[in-house]
Amino acid sequence: MAALNGNTLPDSVYVALDARPKKDEYHWAIVVTNTHNAPDLYHASNLTGPWQFLTRAIRRSSDFSMALIVLVKVGTVVVENKPDISSAIQQVPADDEPSRRTGEAFSCRIWAKDALAHLAASGSAVLEGDVDALEEMARRYAADYAARAETGEGATIVNSPTIGARISGATTASGDS
Repeated sequence: MAALNGNTLPDSVYVALDARPKKDEYHWAIVVTNTHNAPDLYHASNLTGPWQFLTRAIRRSSDFSMALIVLVKVGTVVVENKPDISSAIQQVPADDEPSRRTGEAFSCRIWAKDALAHLAASGSAVLEGDVDALEEMARRYAADYAARAETGEGATIVNSPTIGARISGATTASGDS
């Protein structure tokens, strides 16, 4: 994978969107950085069979999926509750059952939204907006940065996202849009 365009920030919560075969469809994951800016990735996957919760440490940009399009900062870790953030995420079921929060059919996107909502409700993170607004914002950034990632220019990190605003300069942004 090409280098990431931008850098993550410490004690932050990101949504990671990876390309999928169909246009405007993405694999959704959550990335949380610690005080030392070391990210951990959390997601629900059914690539090897039934849906399951997966997590892994990201220590180099090559540890991210080659299909990664964008990391969008959606929240900040509440430092006092940081030890609980991983266990809070793991409490969100990845079991192919409808969302206990909304009743929507299970998918990696629904799992990520439920996990974000749980992080906020548990006091583990402060989100930049409600989960539906964050989803729409992340989709817009993914659509705008997809061509850049798919042509080998690498994934983009967005640290100052704007909910509801049109994204401009996607082809030249440094990742701090």
